Amino acid sequence: MTGARLHTRVSGDRDGRVVVALHGVKGHCGRWRPLSSRSPHLRMYAMDLRGHGRSGWSPPWTLEQHVADVLATMDASGLPRADLLGHSFGGAVAVHLARHAPGRVGRGGVLDPAPGLAPEGAGQRGDAERTPRTVADPAGGREGRLGSRPPRAGPAAGGERVV
Repeated sequence: MTGARLHTRVSGDRDGRVVVALHGVKGHCGRWRPLSSRSPHLRMYAMDLRGHGRSGWSPPWTLEQHVADVLATMDASGLPRADLLGHSFGGAVAVHLARHAPGRVGRGGVLDPAPGLAPEGAGQRGDAERTPRTVADPAGGREGRLGSRPPRAGPAAGGERVV
């Protein structure tokens, strides 16, 4: 499978330990800025996965394709090996990359991984999230957003708080 080069934000010490950071669904490489600013000793390559941020948006969006894209980007960046850090769906990509190309991965870390997320379901869910909802009036918007949730807890008699 051929991979595409992904938009990548590179930061940190040129001689630091190399970390490839992969975001979750609805994310982008900028999500890693707070971590990279607190870890200037690392050389962080935060990538926009296919279908996100400034990377290409064309399908397929399978785990295999994401792995091929990350490996192609590592190759283009001159990274024979890197530590992987993945959040949510990026964690699933990191796990699959480590399984597919173990020699390219040093250490790995996953935050709230989504290893059981079926690509078909992820695509449908992503499409639904990108589809703007329209309503006839403000009341309809509030109802659509709040649904049938119970009202928030508030102060009760005698200064107690109802939860």
